[in-house]
Amino acid sequence: VEVFLTTWGLEAFRKEGYKTNVRVSKDFEDYAPVMMEQMMVKKVPSWM
Repeated sequence: VEVFLTTWGLEAFRKEGYKTNVRVSKDFEDYAPVMMEQMMVKKVPSWM
């Protein structure tokens, strides 16, 4: 069995790591503040 993980995929293996890492990729950093605010307002659940 081969497992390929991206950097973000590795977060899934860290116990509750997703709760402390809420950074948005550099490609979308301009949208981050509005996106995070809207996700909280709409109570979007974590994908983890």
